[in-house]
Amino acid sequence: MTRRKAGYGVFGYSCGRVLAHRFAYAAVSVSDDALPLVRDSIDRCVLHTCDEPLCCNPAHLRVGSHADNMRDRHARHRTACGDRSGARTRPDRRPRGEDHGASKLTAVQVLEIRERYTHGESCGAMCGQYDVSQHAIYDVVRGRHWKHVGGRVATGDLRRRTLTDAQVQQLRERVASGDLLVDAARDFGVSDGEVSRIARGIKRKHAGGPIAIGSLRRKKLTDGQVCQLRERVAAGDRLVDLARTFGVSDGEVSRIVRGLSYAHAGGPILASARKRKLSDAAIVAIRTARASGVPVKELSTRFSVSAVAIYKVTATT
Repeated sequence: MTRRKAGYGVFGYSCGRVLAHRFAYAAVSVSDDALPLVRDSIDRCVLHTCDEPLCCNPAHLRVGSHADNMRDRHARHRTACGDRSGARTRPDRRPRGEDHGASKLTAVQVLEIRERYTHGESCGAMCGQYDVSQHAIYDVVRGRHWKHVGGRVATGDLRRRTLTDAQVQQLRERVASGDLLVDAARDFGVSDGEVSRIARGIKRKHAGGPIAIGSLRRKKLTDGQVCQLRERVAAGDRLVDLARTFGVSDGEVSRIVRGLSYAHAGGPILASARKRKLSDAAIVAIRTARASGVPVKELSTRFSVSAVAIYKVTATT
């Protein structure tokens, strides 16, 4: 008999590999429906009253549902949470910082953001420069994310950029003249939502300037741009790169590619947004580079795939 990773005994039988405690319970049970318990079952479990996975004593075993098993685990404080969670017991198995598949920042940039914040720069002014959301900057300067990097972490209320009355008037005039929210937000160092609230008069009503009524203008693509975007996606370009190039969101690019938006514009319509597939040689090269310490972000740019794809390739090694 061998031992599973979770501590349960396993051995070979005529029906395949079975758990020893399941077999022991079925062997001594007088119930006609005990035999199916030999194989793994989601609906019915064989529970231990002694909390010893390797135990095969029938007196210590009973039948219960999966919900019963989870309740026992919680009542006996065996749930992997707090100090017993995988993040605490095996931190080496969890990708952190630049190694995380969804990372957009580097450790150097995180230190730079925290240093700039201590010198008076607002989160809204920095988010556009680092191509991340304002909330991501909040989490960095607060120390909620990238805790392991170091640097000065902010406490208390975070600093937000305050516009003067003259800037508010100028912002409203630009929105009224047809400027895009994203362009105004970048120029004034605030978020898109803040621009929308100011332009509508929800905030800073006293500052003056034209108050917008109805829908605010967002960027629209021409039919030629839509055709070009669809052709580039069909050729293998990444959605995130195209979104940045055409000044729209990733979701809008996905809708355009699938024909949910601009259906009349022409160009190749895809059933789903195509993702670039890596060759076997590229996968070997990525794994070799990661083993030598090359950051995920650099490999993502080099092979024109997302950071998540790089992480998935290297996680299987």
